[in-house]
Amino acid sequence: MRFGLAAVALMATGCTTENELRYTSSLEADTNGVALSDDGLQAHAAMSGTTCVIDTSWGCPTADEDLPTDDERVGDHYLGQTLSTTVDGVYVVRDGTWDTSSDRPMTGVRKASLTDYGQNVVREDADGCWFIRDLDVPVSAADGACSDDAQFAVNRETGTLYVASAHGLWSMGDTVSQLSKKADLLIAHDRFLDQLYVAEKGSDALQALSPLGDQKWAVTTGGPITALAARGTWGEVLVMVETLDGMGSLERRDGETGKLRGDSRVPESDGDIVVSDGGWTVGLIQPGFVHFYSFANGDQDAPVAEEAPKCIDPTSRVTRD
Repeated sequence: MRFGLAAVALMATGCTTENELRYTSSLEADTNGVALSDDGLQAHAAMSGTTCVIDTSWGCPTADEDLPTDDERVGDHYLGQTLSTTVDGVYVVRDGTWDTSSDRPMTGVRKASLTDYGQNVVREDADGCWFIRDLDVPVSAADGACSDDAQFAVNRETGTLYVASAHGLWSMGDTVSQLSKKADLLIAHDRFLDQLYVAEKGSDALQALSPLGDQKWAVTTGGPITALAARGTWGEVLVMVETLDGMGSLERRDGETGKLRGDSRVPESDGDIVVSDGGWTVGLIQPGFVHFYSFANGDQDAPVAEEAPKCIDPTSRVTRD
């Protein structure tokens, strides 16, 4: 496994005192799926054919597991479990160690996520696209759920999986139903408020929808939206928008009203964003890099690592603020 850290010259422009986000580190690696631990002190990433644990304060791997085949993808992390997939099945890594007793041999997996009841899987075979909810009997999945452009969000409490594709926005739970006919939406689920945040990529229109698809509010953001994510249990949504100068701005908005609560500048607006369940850590995923940030706002104290990590590769290079 090869990895490294590199100083990002532009990062200082995203770390002015006005920002709520504090840059912590960068992982220099091509990743295939990234998820954050509940406290945000670790990231879990598929890279160089292995599933790694990354210290987000230092950006270096501290553990790795080599799952079957070299096409591993991290699909989710929840309550100490990392869910990874390969062309041969679904696998669980607990505390950096592969739990072979949880292996689920299965081909054609498109999406795997964790809920309070178990695992949700979307898979494709010669007979069609299927949704498997918590080890139940497979049912026919929503239109477009197995397409390459499908976006997913999960309600961990109910096991409902939401999918957005060129065929519209759908929910898959006790029943499969269409919530919107709009195509190719960005989506995120707020577990605290039990609602969906949706936006057409490249537009400046952000909405919140009920689980049934009813609009709760709509606002105009500060620029074209490139990514969004719910902020853990804070009842907030984080929206990445592109600014006029081509950089990025991460807007923190109230989940009940859509009102802007904070705004942080970052060097890039492209790529995906992931947020820890605790809401303190943000990962900006780009080709060749994952940049980690922590929030400096709020009355609560953000989790802090007790000691420096023991990196598993002595050739790593470290970047910290």
